Amino acid sequence: MPDLPRLCRWEEHGKVRRRSAWQFRRTTYYLGWRASASIRLRIILNAADATGRDRVQKRTRSIKELRFPAVSERPTPYANTTAFYTALGYFYAAWSRTDLAIDCAIWKALGTATPEEVHARVAAMKFGRKCEDFRSLLPASKFENIEEVEALLTRITDHSMRNVFAHSFLASDEDSVTFIHRRSQRGKYQVNGYKITGEQFLNHVSDFVQLSLHFERALGLSDKEVADFAAAALPLVASSKENCGWEE
Repeated sequence: MPDLPRLCRWEEHGKVRRRSAWQFRRTTYYLGWRASASIRLRIILNAADATGRDRVQKRTRSIKELRFPAVSERPTPYANTTAFYTALGYFYAAWSRTDLAIDCAIWKALGTATPEEVHARVAAMKFGRKCEDFRSLLPASKFENIEEVEALLTRITDHSMRNVFAHSFLASDEDSVTFIHRRSQRGKYQVNGYKITGEQFLNHVSDFVQLSLHFERALGLSDKEVADFAAAALPLVASSKENCGWEE
């Protein structure tokens, strides 16, 4: 009389299925990879000799001891780090203040225009054209440190890299970021890559913030003067119904 098959019971959400030993062998590895907390495998040997029981127990132990190989984490590109996001945001906050300081300086250099008139004047200008306009007003202005102001303005326009930051797409590894800047001048296409390490980028932002502060100091602008000048544009904002899609 042939040996009775060793029977196995598989409990899955209260459902009991009976499987023969050869079926069990075919499903054992599957369960080893796919078993979850909601599936409990309970082995019950109804008729088996010591050797067969040993074999099943060893196989069960081997399944429990399976370990997935450790997956090495890829390093985070510097352009995807909080440090980069924070520094870039800090740069643009400083740039916005510098842009406003130049507008305020134009108002002071003109002498007779109202703040509202100057806001309307500079709104029609790109940054480079606005700086040229300001330079043309400096000789007849009442600013005391005209040479220093001109030197600082040159550093702002030529070395801040604002256009590169604003009009580039990025390539990055864990230690650096490259700003890939495309432009077309007189119909000629040009592309440049500006690679900068994380430390260099942080230093650049810090230097620009200090440059902006020195520029305001050389102009003799106080926080109140800049704030009052900026406030002159607010009535226009208050009367505008555009909200850029922001919910009120």
